[in-house]
Amino acid sequence: MRITHRHAVAAAVMLGIFGVAGAATKTDTFQVTVNVPQNCLVTATDLDFGTYTPGGGDVTNTSTIAVSCTDGLAYDVNLNGGLGGSYSPRTMIGALGGTLEYNLYTDAGLATVWGDTSGGTGNQSGIGSGLGNSDVYTVYGEIPDSGATNLNSAEGAYADTVTVSVVY
Repeated sequence: MRITHRHAVAAAVMLGIFGVAGAATKTDTFQVTVNVPQNCLVTATDLDFGTYTPGGGDVTNTSTIAVSCTDGLAYDVNLNGGLGGSYSPRTMIGALGGTLEYNLYTDAGLATVWGDTSGGTGNQSGIGSGLGNSDVYTVYGEIPDSGATNLNSAEGAYADTVTVSVVY
């Protein structure tokens, strides 16, 4: 039995030595990278003034603009002059070709016309906190019940299209 026991011990030692040598490990590393570009998303809700009756008083209403930008990215929110191309005042076009004057403002007091900072207009600015988070801006609109254009407006539907631009 001694001989068998010695052979078993020797075989176990040999397997242990060769087993460790056969299980050698080599390692390396690799980098995982990605580039996140500057980006913004913007959505705007329509502004519906409802009904304007000449001589019946100013009509006001609001809409919103939601902006989401890459974390830490500075941006400006600009509005164009609409189809009429003017901020002073903006105009809606009627079905019969007439116009109705209105404007859009950055504040509830209707003190700053919302544009692109040209011609005395203002805009809104922010810093992005990631595309999963939105900054919401209120657009304040007014149809003034004054001036010959509005007081003499023809019956019918009027509309304008304003473009929101997020500049970053």
